[in-house]
Amino acid sequence: MGKGIKLLFFIVSLVLVACGVSNEPKKVAEHFLKASVAMDFKEAKRYATPETARMLDLIQNITAKTKVNRDKLTDVKIEMGEEIINGDHATVKYKKAGSPEEFSLDLKLIDGRWLVSATGDLKGEEDYEAGESPSAADSTSGGKE
Repeated sequence: MGKGIKLLFFIVSLVLVACGVSNEPKKVAEHFLKASVAMDFKEAKRYATPETARMLDLIQNITAKTKVNRDKLTDVKIEMGEEIINGDHATVKYKKAGSPEEFSLDLKLIDGRWLVSATGDLKGEEDYEAGESPSAADSTSGGKE
């Protein structure tokens, strides 16, 4: 009976280790962000689409050449926000702890796994800025009339 309990414990342990990270978009995004902030690009790529992994390779090369101070980045704390799933796409909101500014991370369901698809993030907050530009132009032109 002692061997049976040991075998059961071993099997349960294997299952827990094999499951590792939950395949929920929010958990995948959280692991990706934590690894990215820690500049652990190898770990971050585990949660990334192939395109995002290539982007991480580029970032890794740049940070290696510019000697980015990792100590400052490791102090950054990320707060996870809302998770929105729409079919095989998901969006997870997050922000830097203590900051009101919120960002979003896109994920895709590929072969049954949620993976971060962050390549669109390279363009930044252009949509927000574009939305602000016309109103700024309107107020400027209004002042000239």
